[in-house]
Amino acid sequence: MGVYSFARYEDQETKENNSQHNHEWNRTSTHALTHEVCLMFGLKHCPYYECLMNPVVLGEDARARKEVLCGICLKKLKYNIGFDLVERQNDLIKVCGDLDFKCEIKSH
Repeated sequence: MGVYSFARYEDQETKENNSQHNHEWNRTSTHALTHEVCLMFGLKHCPYYECLMNPVVLGEDARARKEVLCGICLKKLKYNIGFDLVERQNDLIKVCGDLDFKCEIKSH
C-alpha cells in the first residue's frame, strides 16, 4: 500500500487551464507515480545510470528524470514481479501513444 500526492508537482503560478501545462503536469506526475510504484515492487534508487529510478532530490526538477528503467532495474523488476519483456514494451508504446507522451522505447 502507498500514498502519493500530486501537490508537489502543481505549479501555483501556472495553474491556468492551458493544454501544454496540463500535458507536462500529466507527464511529470505519471513518471513520479511510476517511480514510486517501482519502489513498492522492491526496486531501490539507481545511482549508476540515467534511469526512471534515479532519485529526485527535493527542489530538483522531476522532469529531468528519465522516462524508462535502465537495463539493470528492468531486470530486477522482471525478477521481482515477472512479465514478458516484449509484451511490456508493446504495452508501454501503446500507453505513451494514448497519453501523447514522447516515448523513449523503440518498437522493433
